[in-house]
Amino acid sequence: MNKYSQILTGKKPMSDSDRDPRPDLREDHIDWASVLITAQKYDAKILVDRTFSGQSNGPKSGLPCDGSIFGLLHGLRCGGARLNKLDTGGLKLDYEPLLGAWCKDALLADWLMPLRKEMAAVFRRAVA
Repeated sequence: MNKYSQILTGKKPMSDSDRDPRPDLREDHIDWASVLITAQKYDAKILVDRTFSGQSNGPKSGLPCDGSIFGLLHGLRCGGARLNKLDTGGLKLDYEPLLGAWCKDALLADWLMPLRKEMAAVFRRAVA
């Protein structure tokens, strides 16, 4: 069981670096901490819901990070992704800092689009 699996199943508490692996990016540090804590709770609920409904006992397999929204967002933040506050009070992911190492089309198609609904749900809950 890897570190993130242990966090999702409640066997390991989140460390400060799990809450925001890039505290050096201060402008959105608080927002990222809220988003990553919310994502961990979101993934844990999905895991429980799928297990008790008889579906696979993991998040969406075949998707990035096995469908773990926490794993995806944590990885994006490690790479320098930012969060922008919208006029409506919501959050929007700024993935532009990742484009030095990633092709935009591949990042969107392989990582962001498959989990866009889950990301939106986590962003809404994190600011609520």
